Amino acid sequence: MQLTELYTKDLEVLCWLAEAQIRLRGFEGLADSLELITSLVTTHWPDLHSVAREPLEDKVAPLTGLNGLGGEGVLIQSLRLAPLIPGETYGRFGLWDYQKAQRPGETSLRDSLYQAASEAGGAEMRTQLAHIDRCVSHFSVLTEMLDETCGKDAPPSSNIRHVLQEASQAIREMAGIENQAEESGSAKDVAEAGEPAKTDVSIAPPRQGSIQSREEAFEILLGVARFFRRTEPHSPTAQALETLVRRGRMDFQELLNELLPDASTRASVLTAAGIQPKVDKNGG
Repeated sequence: MQLTELYTKDLEVLCWLAEAQIRLRGFEGLADSLELITSLVTTHWPDLHSVAREPLEDKVAPLTGLNGLGGEGVLIQSLRLAPLIPGETYGRFGLWDYQKAQRPGETSLRDSLYQAASEAGGAEMRTQLAHIDRCVSHFSVLTEMLDETCGKDAPPSSNIRHVLQEASQAIREMAGIENQAEESGSAKDVAEAGEPAKTDVSIAPPRQGSIQSREEAFEILLGVARFFRRTEPHSPTAQALETLVRRGRMDFQELLNELLPDASTRASVLTAAGIQPKVDKNGG
């Protein structure tokens, strides 16, 4: 990292570093890499080297490659394979295993995941969650800066953002960590009702008109999903709600790609609907 800070302002090298760090040091390594990329992009943007300086689309191409355009980028699989459990090796007990464990017939894998999380301990799991929160924070600053600087040529970011959100949610579920917004909301609702706080209250039903944003609505749905995962672990309800939220956070093109993976089928559906199919620069 010191060599990168001192001797290079090459965006492509920094993106290689990010991919290597998630494999070698997990989410902590990725957070450090994203912090470095964000710092250099925000302070040295005109001097950054890349595939090309112009057009902007080429200059940010390495970041586009991490996220993917019309498909998943090179960082996405690495994010899914990074361990959610502190101390585990790359490829073991990652988001990929967590999502697989939600399927019917994967009780053994699910039990192993939760047992590993329990053995790691609440403090270590919260530290792991903090690493992911750092990733999200630095990546948000980076994408906001690039959106302002590059406009329509800004690299896509939703794939990385969604997988980080899914990883965060998985750790919260396995470790029993509630979202702070839900915890404070529950406490406020109980206080307003004049009742003593109860330890088994995790989320409170929203009051009519209290939902202020689309994202807040999604968080409430995820809270309901966690309730069903705790109380009815073999029910498909939790997975259905989580899938609903994940797809709700996608843009139209991403949702279409997931629902219709075949490119020719997508093109036919769009053409039939009178929509010009988007040309995929990755050939997919």
